[in-house]
Amino acid sequence: MQINEGVIKKTAGLARLRVNDEEIKNLKKDLSDILSHIEALSEVNTDGIEPTASTISQQNVFREDKVEKRFENEDLLNLSPKTGHGHFMVPKVI
Repeated sequence: MQINEGVIKKTAGLARLRVNDEEIKNLKKDLSDILSHIEALSEVNTDGIEPTASTISQQNVFREDKVEKRFENEDLLNLSPKTGHGHFMVPKVI
């Protein structure tokens, strides 16, 4: 992809950025350099290399689900400063 003033102005407009002529000139060079680097990376032979999401080895640690003692509603409602009709009463929030 060729980076030109039109691409930079359109991208800046979509991002709601104002760029002057000097910034456009600098962005054109910087973005062209970035794309050149990406093109060079795309030429690297990656056959037989598995994709990775992280550079360090990670694995999930699972625990067994256990049923534990459950609290009774009345016990929990007794901890609340205000209750009514079997529910917690809280101030109205708008």
